[in-house]
Amino acid sequence: MRIPHTMALGALALAAACASAPRAADDIVDVTTDREGVLATSARWTGNLSPTNSFSGGINGATRQNTYGTVVMSISPRNSKATRVQLTFQAPVQQSTVFRWAVLPGRCGAGSIPLLAAESFPDLEVSSNGRGQLDTDIPIDLPVAGQHHVNVYSRGSNLADVVGCATLRFEAR
Repeated sequence: MRIPHTMALGALALAAACASAPRAADDIVDVTTDREGVLATSARWTGNLSPTNSFSGGINGATRQNTYGTVVMSISPRNSKATRVQLTFQAPVQQSTVFRWAVLPGRCGAGSIPLLAAESFPDLEVSSNGRGQLDTDIPIDLPVAGQHHVNVYSRGSNLADVVGCATLRFEAR
């Protein structure tokens, strides 16, 4: 009957040897509260703006919108509770033109509602050479899950007004 008692003592000794010293509260890093430190250098959303199936009409008939660009979203270096959006956009315009844009949940073509009200997204000004860009912050935390896309609108904010769209990919660098 000494064997079960010896085994119990051995298991107890092994458990004590494997136990580590308690950690100080300062040594523990909670990723959910250290969002700025972890995500600011390691995460972003990227996508390429492509033309949608919308068409522009004119004297010579309808033509497909030839719009292109890039989108990068990351934590703002100016405000850790905001998302920095860097957007470049090209569109065939004859004069300076203002476009609207928005970040929405889901993939391109989804009829979803933007993450913020339309006025939260500053205008995208495209010059007469057909190029525009912006580098701005929007007042939302950088999303870390789900699917998201960016729509660029010729006017309004309806799905029929979308001239370019980018389905975003999450990159944890």
